Amino acid sequence: MKNSHNKSLVLLFLVGVCLSISQFIMIRDFVTILYSEKVVIILVTVAFFLGLSIGYYLSLKFSEEFFESILCPTGCILLFFVLMPLDIPPTLM
Repeated sequence: MKNSHNKSLVLLFLVGVCLSISQFIMIRDFVTILYSEKVVIILVTVAFFLGLSIGYYLSLKFSEEFFESILCPTGCILLFFVLMPLDIPPTLM
């Protein structure tokens, strides 16, 4: 029982770290597109909390097996997002 609780705490910490890193990367990339840091911070923060709210709602609707089946594809999408930053070609600026 205690081992399971420790795993849950570690998982919660790692998810928080991933969310913080992805939020930082989104702000960095969108500032170069929209040229306004305040608007980007508001948009990213709203998207972050909206995503959390939708995730909490959906987590009540699906089983644990469903989340285990989408763990690998979700991890691959997150890695792709982090490794392939959004850049604007110099010809469009």
